[in-house]
Amino acid sequence: MLPQFERQLGVYEESEAIKLDHFLDVAARYGVYVMPSFIHGYAIAVQPEDPYYYSAGIEGIMRDERLAEAFRNRIAFLINRKNSVNGKVYRDDPAIMAWILVDEPVSAPFNYPVRPPDVTSVQLSSWMEEIATYVKNLDPNHLVTANTKPMSDVETDENWIKGLDAPSLDFI
Repeated sequence: MLPQFERQLGVYEESEAIKLDHFLDVAARYGVYVMPSFIHGYAIAVQPEDPYYYSAGIEGIMRDERLAEAFRNRIAFLINRKNSVNGKVYRDDPAIMAWILVDEPVSAPFNYPVRPPDVTSVQLSSWMEEIATYVKNLDPNHLVTANTKPMSDVETDENWIKGLDAPSLDFI
């Protein structure tokens, strides 16, 4: 997870972003590869203080135009950020192995306090492809992935692994 550099939608706190600069600089000096995540899909459903809060989680950044635009701006802010410690632009930083589009895009339905996201696996896959393509257009130097775990214990007619079937994802 990233430092909480965006506590208000679209407002980036430099003092918090600098923490990520230091982290990436240390990783580079020690030859460690990292995978920064742009957002946590489930967490935004349960943390009302999160600027991307939406009671149905990822459905918000998929369908709410204000949140979708802010999410793209967040991605661009990170990819184009110049590290204040070592001067590397993130898109050129060899310490970054991959960008994680979203952690846990869809959790088990019973985890959501209001309701789970009302998105099909096809809609999720399409969104993943759109966002992965956006990231790769901004940063052709790094891999792109999503972080999830199998949901075999979930009773649903949807096979959520199909939601990660996006050709522009390099791995899952």
